[in-house]
Amino acid sequence: MLGTAAQSPADARRVAVAGAIGTTIEWYDFFIYGTAAAVVFAPQFFPQVSPLAGMLAACGRPCCSWYFVLCRASRSEASGAVLF
Repeated sequence: MLGTAAQSPADARRVAVAGAIGTTIEWYDFFIYGTAAAVVFAPQFFPQVSPLAGMLAACGRPCCSWYFVLCRASRSEASGAVLF
């Protein structure tokens, strides 16, 4: 069987630190894009619509990413990966 070998505490710590770093970078990217979408992208790319509609149009990426994450989690890893 794969993955049945005993892991040392140093390996487990390294994996935990790498996961925490990756999660932090992903959260930072999501936060920065969401802030920029609301403050910068909406008036810059959608000046002809109301501020609310411009913000909703600019926030499409984060909203769609949440939808696809939920699809992947609720169905299976394979079906969500096909959407990307």
